[in-house]
Amino acid sequence: MRNDMADFFPSIADKVPHIDKMRGKNVLVVGASGLIGNHVLAALKETGCYIFILRNTHMPFVITNSIVYHGWKALSKSPINFDYIFYLAGYGQPQKFMASRFTTTLLNTKYLADVLDHMAFRGHILFASTAEVYSGLTVEATEDMIGTTNPSHPRASYIEGKRCGESLIHSLNELTACNGKIARISLSYGPGVQYNDTRVMSDFIRMGLEDGVIKPKGGLSAVRNYCYVSDTVTMLFNIMLNGKSTVYNVGGNFYMTLRDMLYDIAHDTDAGIEWAVKNGDESAPPFVGMSMDKYYDEFHNLDDNFPSTDWDTGLKRTIEWFVHLKENC
Repeated sequence: MRNDMADFFPSIADKVPHIDKMRGKNVLVVGASGLIGNHVLAALKETGCYIFILRNTHMPFVITNSIVYHGWKALSKSPINFDYIFYLAGYGQPQKFMASRFTTTLLNTKYLADVLDHMAFRGHILFASTAEVYSGLTVEATEDMIGTTNPSHPRASYIEGKRCGESLIHSLNELTACNGKIARISLSYGPGVQYNDTRVMSDFIRMGLEDGVIKPKGGLSAVRNYCYVSDTVTMLFNIMLNGKSTVYNVGGNFYMTLRDMLYDIAHDTDAGIEWAVKNGDESAPPFVGMSMDKYYDEFHNLDDNFPSTDWDTGLKRTIEWFVHLKENC
């Protein structure tokens, strides 16, 4: 990675037991240019594996000695079978996946199936699902629960696509010698997003830095579970390499309302707040909560493997990232 970005992407490789199993193996990262993908690459650089990445638009911020597939057609022609696959493809930004519903569904179904064709015998794959599969629930969800939305929901392309992707992983485990894991990821944040990212936190930070005034659109009573990206990626590696089950929740250790997040961002960017009458996205779930008991119970002996970045520190690093992009990119 470029020297001016190195501090934003610290490797978590030393926190994951048995990560040395990846040494000399072929590892594919689908969605490498995203928030989580960049931090996965930073860890993979330390493992001595052979890194392959699939990209359709942006190149990752983290630069590795990797083979790059420029689009799905290029990957389909590859003769390589992959020992480990991080399937992180998809739009985590509601504005994007609601505007590209057909493609969003394909990313988590057809294209996932295409990638599975490139798995090595006894290969491993981690499929990035989402906490939104619990949409409609008002309780802290465990891995045996599912939400109440239906295929006509405005976010169905994302939610139902992820559910279908999960079904493919279960089928893979039942029918082959491969090892598939599913991570239902809550909201990750931190350095690694593009400057024009449209998620609510990114919008607030960008408005604070550029305009000095943040203009929320409503929906601020919604409750969210945020997890700093390095903590998320530590859990993902541990699940892939050491998990005994198939499905895991991956989230932080605290909840907050979007209103509280707004106040904190306004404070840290020295911005004012201009309240609007317009309501926010009514399809957004009012509560996103996941129980982390399963992960904690299984990995309780790994003190360094639990979410440990406090909100104030994580937010400060995220704002520093946006300042860096604004000034240098």
